Amino acid sequence: MNDHESKDYWNRKWGREETGYHEEARKELFAELQPYLRNSVIDLGCGDGMLGKAQGSRYYGIDFSEVAIKRARENCPHGKFEVADIRNTGLPDKAFDTVVLNAILEHFVDFEFVLREARRLAKNWIVVVVSYNCRGAEHYWPAWTVEDMILRLGGLGECIEAKKFKHWVIGVFEA
Repeated sequence: MNDHESKDYWNRKWGREETGYHEEARKELFAELQPYLRNSVIDLGCGDGMLGKAQGSRYYGIDFSEVAIKRARENCPHGKFEVADIRNTGLPDKAFDTVVLNAILEHFVDFEFVLREARRLAKNWIVVVVSYNCRGAEHYWPAWTVEDMILRLGGLGECIEAKKFKHWVIGVFEA
């Protein structure tokens, strides 16, 4: 296992005292996602929960970093957060209108288990956001294009929207 696959790595990463961590860019991204963030939303790999803070519907976040979940609870007190494995949440089938995979897939060598769980949990949409030009040791997939997303994630279901937006590639799939 590489260091960036460990809980310790992510607890250290989320434990750093950073202020405004990509805050403006994230606000723009979350505004772009708003049409799909209706009713119940689960954010698999929610990190600091800022997506929940940005949206007002029922928001549930899962991350395996205890530090990230602590920050998420501070940032989004109206959300519900749990420390768990996003590959096997134990939550009921079709429990959420929208499943969000925001900047998480690029951290997995094999993300099929994450996709399988997203398909199982989603009623309407699966929204995937990956960094357009990742660099660094914590990313297995250093750069995604729109074409890569459609090819790599074709098994999710019908892609109803795929585009490059700022530093990200966004794909929306029908559940």
